[in-house]
Amino acid sequence: MRLRSLHFQHYLIEAWGLGTFMMVAGAVAVLLARAPDPVRGALAGHPILGRLAFGCAMGLTVIAITYSRWGRARARISTPR
Repeated sequence: MRLRSLHFQHYLIEAWGLGTFMMVAGAVAVLLARAPDPVRGALAGHPILGRLAFGCAMGLTVIAITYSRWGRARARISTPR
């Protein structure tokens, strides 16, 4: 029974990390699409700026998830010894 509970914790950590990443991705996409007119105009004029902003937001999200308490616990679990 202990083995099952241990795996359940791993699955919960994985689901939390993926869910967090997907929610942030959706929120950032909506924020960039519904930005105020000056920002939207700058992003429309230079599409690379929108991609850069989205990429930076996703990169920071991955860093935050990785260095969180659960992210460090997942790294300890998945790192081969």
